[in-house]
Amino acid sequence: MEEMRDDEDFLYFPKGGLSLDQIDELFAAFTLFDKDHNGAISAKELTIIMNSIGQHPTSSEAQDMVREGDS
Repeated sequence: MEEMRDDEDFLYFPKGGLSLDQIDELFAAFTLFDKDHNGAISAKELTIIMNSIGQHPTSSEAQDMVREGDS
């Protein structure tokens, strides 16, 4: 299986797509942080995620990241 790599604006996935286990893992991680279960991660939820890994974006930076991810 080919490795995923992040190359500036694109995320490359393996040629065959993601396995069911990988999809399940991504879904589990997403739902862990989607606290209000609305199917989206808000700037506030993103800030909590980032704080948990030692990053501390400002409210404005988190909002910009969400906007960029949504576009």
